[in-house]
Amino acid sequence: MRNSKKLAFICLLLFLLTIVTVTLHHHHDGRLHDDCPICLTAVAIAGASVGFAFFTYAVFIVASMLEPFDAPPCYNGPTLYHPPTRAPPA
Repeated sequence: MRNSKKLAFICLLLFLLTIVTVTLHHHHDGRLHDDCPICLTAVAIAGASVGFAFFTYAVFIVASMLEPFDAPPCYNGPTLYHPPTRAPPA
């Protein structure tokens, strides 16, 4: 379990470092360059975030148009089983 926490921390650190690098990256002419890997990463991140925003909005619209689903609760999932406190009648 300890190694997975270290790996998660390293991934989070790399993610934050990438975001900071892409955010602060610039060229003196103020343009995006096709031969710069950081500029290409910035374009990919921007496209992914816009796509995710549209997907989230579409899911919200579709979910708001559906009728509410009123089903009785299902207790067949991964829940604890509590046996009855009394014995059944003989």
